[in-house]
Formats: sequence, structure tokens, C-alpha cells
Amino acid sequence: SIAVVRQQERWAAERPLTVEDLSAEDRAKAERSTRPLAMAKALHRHGVHKATPPRDTYIDPDTGYMVFTQAFLKRRPCCGNGCRHCPWGHVNVPCNKGRTEEDKPRAADLEW
Repeated sequence: SIAVVRQQERWAAERPLTVEDLSAEDRAKAERSTRPLAMAKALHRHGVHKATPPRDTYIDPDTGYMVFTQAFLKRRPCCGNGCRHCPWGHVNVPCNKGRTEEDKPRAADLEW
């Protein structure tokens, strides 16, 4: 039934991505990069743009922490915790409360 298929898709989306889930090409490219967080960015790109259904989280290879992707965060308003991939420009983060609209980041600037 359709409900069962949707539930199975949600379960797949809830399993966090790890470095092992990346293609050999994407993993090698991130490993060669000298940019900070290159592997985390590769995981985020894969989880949001290539995975079907888009993944909600990935495991940061440097810290071991689970990180929410934009695919997950877009389904709810900004929580104010300063999430790495916040699609809302951290509007509810306490240090951003007094900022004017011109000072706040634009959504286009927030894409990884």
C-alpha cells in the first residue's frame, strides 16, 4: 500500500549518511581537498541532492556528531540553535535578534 511505501521512505531518510555511503569518486575528491569541512560538505550535497529520498542527517566525519541537512530543516521553522545548514538564516538565534534585514544572510547565500 501507499502508506507502507511512504513509511519505508521515511525510514530510509532517517538513516544518517556516513562516508561509506559516498561514491568512490566523491570520497576521493573530498579527501584530496584542502578546504575545511570538505568531507562534511560532500556528505551534505549527497544527502540532499543525490539520495532518494533526501536524507535528514549525516555523521560529521571529523566530530562524529549527527548533523541535520537542509532537507530536514526546511520542514520546520528555525529552532534558534545555530544549525550548520539552517535554511532560514538563523533568524531565531539570539545573537541575530537585533539585526536588520540587510544584515541577515539571504537564503541563496546559505546553500552548501
